[in-house]
Amino acid sequence: MEEIKILMTNLNLKRFIPKFTLNEVDGRTLQSVTSAAELSELGINVKVKARVFYDELSEFKLSGVPEYLILSSSVGTSGTNSWDNTAKSDLKFNNLNYSGKLILNYLVEH
Repeated sequence: MEEIKILMTNLNLKRFIPKFTLNEVDGRTLQSVTSAAELSELGINVKVKARVFYDELSEFKLSGVPEYLILSSSVGTSGTNSWDNTAKSDLKFNNLNYSGKLILNYLVEH
């Protein structure tokens, strides 16, 4: 969930994090979203924001999540997140490089 918080913060959707947390939205949930209306149901109650986020998610499904969107953020108090500690060493699978697709897969798994 921390990575979802970081992603949302970097996409200027920080105010919706409490609702996503309450609804237990994780990477797998985001990957299964098929419309902006579903994002509204999950907690993004501003239709325009839901549409923009849905468009971003659609792009992420095609080309992966850009590293800069989840590698740095002010989320949390320690200044680090679990992604920082495991990205390069533990997340190499299926011969994928350290890339947007790998990041999307990581979000789905966590």
